[in-house]
Amino acid sequence: MKQMLVTMFLALSAGQAFAADEPLYVEGPVYAEPNKDANPWSRPYLGVFGGIASGQIEYSGEPDIGNLSLTAGGLEAGIRAGFDYTQGNFLVGAIADVAITNIGIKAEGGLNGIGSGTIEETLRGVATIRGRLGVTQKNNLFYAHGGAAVGSVVIEADGDEVPGINDNQRIGYVVGVGYEYAIGEHATLQTEYSYTNFGEFELAGSGGFSLADAIAYHKITSGLNMRF
Repeated sequence: MKQMLVTMFLALSAGQAFAADEPLYVEGPVYAEPNKDANPWSRPYLGVFGGIASGQIEYSGEPDIGNLSLTAGGLEAGIRAGFDYTQGNFLVGAIADVAITNIGIKAEGGLNGIGSGTIEETLRGVATIRGRLGVTQKNNLFYAHGGAAVGSVVIEADGDEVPGINDNQRIGYVVGVGYEYAIGEHATLQTEYSYTNFGEFELAGSGGFSLADAIAYHKITSGLNMRF
């Protein structure tokens, strides 16, 4: 009996020593370290933006109306979608956006051939499709962009549409530069400068009378992109 007790004591002592050598596991939540090397740029994204614009609307025609250039300005707000791909520090991407605007002019007295009173010409909406090239530095992106623009114009005299005046869609180009900052892997803040030019557009023409306009403006926008 005494020998049996000694044997059991030795066995228990050995088991306790073995258990003491085992690592201690405690159940609970596991917190992963954030991936500091994650690339926030090579992703598709959706975003919103808004900004301010200023430019010129120039008129020309026959009989000669002289050098008539009016200052245009207004606000713009819209949505965008795009995709970027990076190779090293270089970025190439494509972006499309659509915006509502009130960029335009309001002239008292009228234009030759249109009539007198209050004349308003307003760019009501703009859509662009562009490419962009940039350089990334960790969370920073510096880029240039350019592409095609389509705008919708409305011309009114004293609040009514002007008969015989074309105010249809305009096609032009847009170029500019921008800066984007990555808050994390999935959100970026963006500020962008753009120059948009719709070229010359014939508003009316018949019987020796013609009238054309040319719309061009600068704008600065800021917005938020969510990357997936």
